[in-house]
Amino acid sequence: FNNGSIIYLCNLVRNIDISGNDVNEDEWSAVITANSQRLFGKLLGIPDLYETGTAIEKRGAEVSREISQMLRPFLVTESVAGGTVDLSTKDLGYFLAINPSSITGRGFDELEASEYADRVGDSVVAPTEKDPIFSWNDGNTILTAPSTLNPITLKYYKHPTDAVVVFTQNATTLKRTYDTVSSTETGWAKKELIEIAYMCLRDIGVNMERQDVAQYANQIVANE
Repeated sequence: FNNGSIIYLCNLVRNIDISGNDVNEDEWSAVITANSQRLFGKLLGIPDLYETGTAIEKRGAEVSREISQMLRPFLVTESVAGGTVDLSTKDLGYFLAINPSSITGRGFDELEASEYADRVGDSVVAPTEKDPIFSWNDGNTILTAPSTLNPITLKYYKHPTDAVVVFTQNATTLKRTYDTVSSTETGWAKKELIEIAYMCLRDIGVNMERQDVAQYANQIVANE
């Protein structure tokens, strides 16, 4: 089940020729991408106006186990150098955690900038490898201490990949078909792609129950 299946399902429900020439490649790419991003935000409890452009606004607590499984295709666990960590170059959709790569004591304590400076500058309460600290230096930069704790591990969800829909002409039927080689998938698993199909149908004016959309999807999979 892929983006082509979403398009097939939507055209089938709309009772339009499966080639669906009334919606072009760019329009399908846009509507699938938009609903993919909406689903990502919905699962994490992120409002539509959440995107602010800075990593500090994309922090979150651990989500439920079920939602974690849905979002697993987008989970990134990455080792980076400690000290000053620049997140602006990361495809960071939702920041989960920062941890020592090898935990020998406590994990990182998050401190405000003033508290961080006080701890680093005081030999009595200075951070150690067993009691490390971090602070947000600005919207996209994290400071970690002690500097000897290196590397550290970032855990975050990247954004779903933007959909790219490409059609080619079937040499036999002369109808356009979904090109699985040239197209780009979002990264979601089947269950979430069916939800995206439901959301796409709503966007194009089709009022249909989720379970009915799922039945159509299962029929498509059975016939593949």
